[in-house]
Amino acid sequence: MPKEPTKERSKDLRHVRLVKDEQITELFGISKSCLYRWRKRGEIPYMKIGSTNFYLEDVILKMLYMRGGKLPDDRK
Repeated sequence: MPKEPTKERSKDLRHVRLVKDEQITELFGISKSCLYRWRKRGEIPYMKIGSTNFYLEDVILKMLYMRGGKLPDDRK
């Protein structure tokens, strides 16, 4: 059963930063089509709000850290 929202949980949302496609392509140095392939293969988590894709900044940073700075292989 889902927990009721608490003041502690709502405070955490103030620190959530969303990043758009343009920022991700600049950060990784990739093209829009490459980012599309990563999303399609499930290699990068995202959410769509309206017609805009968003990425959680902390999730992206954790992905980079866990992969040791290695990006998904884009030769497929």
